[in-house]
Amino acid sequence: LHRVQHDPRVPHRVAVRRLSFFQSNLCILTTVARRDRMLASAMNFAIGFFGYPFEGQYQQSITIEADGVHLPERQRPPKADRGRAKVAQWAGMYLACAVGRLQPPTKGYELRGEDMYVRQQLCAYETVALGYSKFCELFTEEEWDGFDYSLDLYFWCVTSFPYNSAFGRPLGIVYVQELVARLTHTPIATHNSSTNETLNDDPTTFPLGQSL
Repeated sequence: LHRVQHDPRVPHRVAVRRLSFFQSNLCILTTVARRDRMLASAMNFAIGFFGYPFEGQYQQSITIEADGVHLPERQRPPKADRGRAKVAQWAGMYLACAVGRLQPPTKGYELRGEDMYVRQQLCAYETVALGYSKFCELFTEEEWDGFDYSLDLYFWCVTSFPYNSAFGRPLGIVYVQELVARLTHTPIATHNSSTNETLNDDPTTFPLGQSL
């Protein structure tokens, strides 16, 4: 790896940390899921950290996501995903007035809170994709506050580690076990959760002596 020269535009403590890392002469390994958005994020990180071109300066382990491959986040039982039911219940409450406003011009279909919730999602997606969405005009500021809370409610029920999620705790313990292994430079002694024994016991795919 090439040495990083100090750039006067970069804070000194940042430059020192980067230089000390490169002096260790290690090629870091990053792990990323196979989804396009995550692969793009990993490459953007590499460009920002190493500069361009970044090829050959780090290794990337890409998690395979396919049928028959054990990935606990894709194989969770229905009872682990309580967030959708909670959001549907909440949408029926905070979007009741929106249903009342939009039902009269809607013929042949009885609107529900979930239908209104989908329209709020379309507002967000179309605004990102097109820059503007007419769906946004259908809702009041208070109803948008309700939409904001619905996202908190969903993630609280699905991924909150200590309290409300039946899935968050067994998924979160994997992160803790791997973090402790890296910080202490000690292999995971017992694979008693959903850690990947094949990858984590291989120093090529789970190195423990890296400074980053």
